[in-house]
Formats: sequence, structure tokens, C-alpha cells
Amino acid sequence: MDSSAPAASKPATPRQFGRFELRQLLGKSVATMAWLAFDPRIRGEVMLVMPRRPPASPSAAAKWQAGVQRGARLNHPNLAPLLDIGVQEQWPFAVVDRRIGVTLGEWLAQHSEPTVADTVNLLISALQGLAYAHDAGTGHQDVQLHSVLVNDDGEAVWMVLGAGGDLVTPAPSPRGSDAEQGGPAALQQIHRQRGEAQRDLLGCGLLMHRLLAGALALDEPDFNQTLARLAPTGHEILRLPYQTPQVIPDALRAIANRCTAHQERHRYRSARTLLRALEGWRQAQALESGGPLALLMDRLQSVGHLPAQPGLAARVTGITSVEGQHAEEIAEHVLQDIALSLELVRSSNSVQVRGSMEAGDGPILAIRR
Repeated sequence: MDSSAPAASKPATPRQFGRFELRQLLGKSVATMAWLAFDPRIRGEVMLVMPRRPPASPSAAAKWQAGVQRGARLNHPNLAPLLDIGVQEQWPFAVVDRRIGVTLGEWLAQHSEPTVADTVNLLISALQGLAYAHDAGTGHQDVQLHSVLVNDDGEAVWMVLGAGGDLVTPAPSPRGSDAEQGGPAALQQIHRQRGEAQRDLLGCGLLMHRLLAGALALDEPDFNQTLARLAPTGHEILRLPYQTPQVIPDALRAIANRCTAHQERHRYRSARTLLRALEGWRQAQALESGGPLALLMDRLQSVGHLPAQPGLAARVTGITSVEGQHAEEIAEHVLQDIALSLELVRSSNSVQVRGSMEAGDGPILAIRR
């Protein structure tokens, strides 16, 4: 045996976390981290979501679990169900089935330049789940590339609501109000939920920026660090660059820039408001690319006029033959049929052309409609 041959490297010892075998770190932020792990209980891969650092006390661990359990009670297609919630050596964790999908970070590694349509569809599905959670009084509190899963249909699924813990500070209350003076707990809870929702919504704006721009906002991998640099805590101005992997329509660019507007009052107020804006943009694009509007444009290009209601020729003759008819009476008929109005314009132009030719005024350079 050749003693100079290098010794075979020993396989790395699997890292254990209780019953789980940790295989890969999927992502981390200042608040959370997500691991790909093997669970011998189900004999398959799962994803573990846990705080970035262990809670300081058993009561803090129980509080984190309570927040996660509150979100786990919600049932929505864009919210991932939990397989288990537990504590290992005072470290709380939540378990999600790996078969649901891959993290958005993993998906982007395979789809480095997603199309604008894929991006909008992904964001709409994410906002549907988030709006449902906000309506129920809970949020995610740590929007990151590793907190969103992408399933086989290209839709987003939120992983472990409430995983961010106590990142959110309640919105400041008016001076002298009951909330500022330690007033009713219900009022304080409303302020907290409002702060969580606004933070989640701004995080969605950072997700949109990452998907459309093809780069992280402000070059920060942790969205929490980016949020700290934006208003109201920071002074950075974030807008989509004009050099992007895909051509971004102006209307969609305006939506993305409004999500992270420097002045808070210009931003979207809720997940449902942003959801309606993106759904409206998608619907408008569908109409322009293959809906009734596209059919009408094809008709104009191929035939030269729009399809008209029955009896168009008779109505055109009746209106154009009466010289003493008032304009209001003509308009009453014209406004009921767009094709009729275009036919009248064409008839008027034809009359002007024939009159000019008969009068010998020379070639027609322009026709006034």
C-alpha cells in the first residue's frame, strides 16, 4: 500500500438538533433562521424555523411559541401548515414540510431572472396570504427570502407566521392618550398589530424590489437591516433602478416605488390595498395582450373599422342626410355606438375629399376631423 497516497476524507459528522439532523442552512436574519433537516419521525426532509438566538428565559421561549401557534391556527392556501412546534434545550422551533416548496432564495438561485409576469403572480399570492393573516390580527414580523416558500405552481406560501418575535415596536400614540399612559390592553394590541402589518408590508416592497431589480435593496441580505435604513428610522431613499434585467412597465414601476416611498404617507396602507393594485395591473395587462381590447385592435388593423351594431348603414344615411339636424340629436345616436362615430368621421372625410377635388383645390394634405 502506498503510504504517500492521501487518506480518504471522512464524511462530516451530521449536526444534530434534538431528533433532527441539520443538513443545510437555508437563510438567516437578525431575528430568525431556517434549516433544511431530516426528521426520522416522518422519514423525510423538513424545514426548521427558530429564533436566531435562544430566548433568555423559559418564559421568553413560551412567548415565541405562543406567537407562532397563534399564526398556525389560520388556514389559507398561502400559509404553510406546521407539522410540529417544540423546544429543544430552551430553543423553540417550528417544523414545516419540505414538500410544500423551496425557499424564495433557493428559487431565485434557479430562476435568476424571473419574468415580470412570474414576479407579479408570486407577489399576488404572497399578499393574499399576508392580507388574510393581517385581517386575523397576526403577521409574520420577519419578511425574508427564507420566510417565503415557492410551490410547484409558482405561488408563494408564508412559512411560520409570528417567527419574528418582538421585532415590532408599537406605533407611537398621541400624547395624553390612554395607550401612552398604559391604557387598555386592547388599544395597545391594536397599535402593535398596526406596526406589525406596516413592517410586513414594507418587507413585501423589498421582496418586489429584489424580484424586479435582480439585486438586493441597498445591498443588504437581511431585510431588517434595510428597513432600519428607510424612514421612519433611517434616511435612505429606495427606488427601482432604470437598468433592470427585465423591462418594467411604468405602471408597475410606480407600484414598486410607492411600496418603499420615502414619505410614509405615500406608501400603501394595507396588504389588501397593494394586492388590489397588483391585481388591477395584471388585469390591465391581460386585456392589452389578449382580451377584448386586443380583438378590437386586430379588427381595426385588418378591416379598418370596429364592429357595429345592426342597422349601422341605415343610421349613418339617416343622420348624414339631414342637414338641419341639431348636434345634440346627432350626438345622442353617436355616443351609443363607437363604430358609428368612426363611420361618421370617415363619411365626413370622404365628403371633404370629394368637395376639394371637384373644386380643383389641389391635393389634400390634411383632413380636419
